[in-house]
Amino acid sequence: MNSSRKFSNLVAAIALPIAILLSGISASAQKLEASEGVLLTGRGEAGKPAIVLAHDWFGDTPYYREFASRLVEQGYTVIASDLYKGNPGASDHAGAWERLQKLTKEHAAAVLDRNIELAASQSEKVIIIGFSAGAPHAFDAASRNGDIVDASVVFYSTVATDEDTLSNLGGPVLAIYGSKDGLHGKLSAAETAAQLSEAADAAGAAAEIHIYPGAAHAFAQPLFNAGKTYDPVAANSAWNVTLDFISRIEETE
Repeated sequence: MNSSRKFSNLVAAIALPIAILLSGISASAQKLEASEGVLLTGRGEAGKPAIVLAHDWFGDTPYYREFASRLVEQGYTVIASDLYKGNPGASDHAGAWERLQKLTKEHAAAVLDRNIELAASQSEKVIIIGFSAGAPHAFDAASRNGDIVDASVVFYSTVATDEDTLSNLGGPVLAIYGSKDGLHGKLSAAETAAQLSEAADAAGAAAEIHIYPGAAHAFAQPLFNAGKTYDPVAANSAWNVTLDFISRIEETE
């Protein structure tokens, strides 16, 4: 893909006041108005799925932007959501917690539902990916929009396991965990995975689960725990697993 298109905004048919970016992915992406709920977008290749992202509790971070840009490089259209109303991303846990406490379920739902609609206007297939604190919101959005969203990916987070939520999904879910992730002290990663797997089977949904041995919560986010639990090997593997999952969704009828 030509570098001048890697982070160009979505086509003018989308009725948003978004200026087209002509710079490559290494340049700073343009921040949109807070009310729009979009941090940045990237236009991919025709016929490939459009992907909506929901960030972790840090918000706008280099990791989040890099993940988006790497997806665009693979040819996917990407809408990286901004759940924090235009506030800058945090660089430590205190700042992340402050931002997260201000996020309401209603606001997250409104942002993601609209971004899913934007994605659907660009591709016949839509996938949503949520990271940590953003994952439950992404998963709920996938269920609410089961007639639009073809698959979902959740990184290191518990998600709803009730029958209604799972049965309304329009496609499979990929769940990624680190084995040392206690998920806020409630359940181990293995227990969380088993709970999701059993509930999905009961609801007739499809759940694919990957647990990385020795990896902690948010193992792919360098800012978490000031980088002490960052695991580049597991992060790279999780990226490849995610790409494989997306490609399989892309190939289904």
